[in-house]
Amino acid sequence: MLLTMVRKSEFILARWDEVDFNAAIWTIPKDRMKAGRVHNVYLSQQALDILITFKTCFSASSYLHPGR
Repeated sequence: MLLTMVRKSEFILARWDEVDFNAAIWTIPKDRMKAGRVHNVYLSQQALDILITFKTCFSASSYLHPGR
């Protein structure tokens, strides 16, 4: 969350289909944003590295970081 500066709810509900690894952009849909419009999060290399690790560990889930 600190590397992307998003709210907890935006991170918890994040899905793999929102992340473009090639462009290093995470697009959060407007229905999950407080302002009611689409938000693009430009991902640093550190954030990409963490997301790649998450994808390796949680690839069976459609969410970036699934709960129990």
